Amino acid sequence: VDFFTARAKRATQRNLDRLGAFLVAAAMALMTWRTSLGGLNAWRSQTGSMIMGFPEWIVYLCMVPPLALTVVVALVQAVRGFGNVEEEEVTAI
Repeated sequence: VDFFTARAKRATQRNLDRLGAFLVAAAMALMTWRTSLGGLNAWRSQTGSMIMGFPEWIVYLCMVPPLALTVVVALVQAVRGFGNVEEEEVTAI
């Protein structure tokens, strides 16, 4: 991706980064929503794994918080950006 944006202005690169973060947030929000519904369905039907009979809803319960946290982080990056680029360049030199 950097190959296509290397010659773009800094402002364009920052806007594209923010757009990418927003798209990640949207995709993760969709996954969070659908995983939550899947977990509720697994809880209602009390389905379990085939061999051990481990309840499936527990697995869904463990997946939802990290997905939701990913949504929050991506939204913060989409709104605030990825930090001050000029400061990063100065400290890198």
